[in-house]
Amino acid sequence: ETCGGKEHDLMNINISVHNMVSNVNFKNMTYKTETRMNTTLIDILKELNRTNENFGFSTVSYTGLGEMITAVNGLEQNDALKYYWALLSVTEQKRCLLPVGASSYHPTPNEHIVLAYFTLDMFKDFETCGGKEHDLMNINISVHNMVSNVNFKNMTYKTETRMNTTLIDILKELNRTNENFGFSTVSYTGL
Repeated sequence: ETCGGKEHDLMNINISVHNMVSNVNFKNMTYKTETRMNTTLIDILKELNRTNENFGFSTVSYTGLGEMITAVNGLEQNDALKYYWALLSVTEQKRCLLPVGASSYHPTPNEHIVLAYFTLDMFKDFETCGGKEHDLMNINISVHNMVSNVNFKNMTYKTETRMNTTLIDILKELNRTNENFGFSTVSYTGL
């Protein structure tokens, strides 16, 4: 069967909006949302904005970098006071700044993302998310012949890759780093 359906395609994440600046009046909120796997954070926020009247945000788009969040639920960044929106990933063990912006980040199932209103000085209090436990995953790529009259050696390759890497990029890297693996592709316009 083809992979699909709710068990393969959808995931739950929590989006919280927190003001971490003590002299700014703002109601902190948490939103639970269901989204498709491998959806960028910016697209998840756009869908949340479309479907939840209690959530809104604004961005500024930068060529080559994507969209930067400039306001959430009416609270705008303040360049003069150096108050900005930051993106955090929160687990029971730690809180860390996302290594990329909302246009590039792909949340993982059950991840808790916090849109945090910070002073510029607060950024130094948080490490950037990263390291093997956050960014990398181990996968097995198995190549199997399912045609009985073709002589072919079935193989399994173990590899480590970054989360949210496309399968084609994983295969290209495996081809580059493993002399026993090779593959070719055909490109179709529009597919």
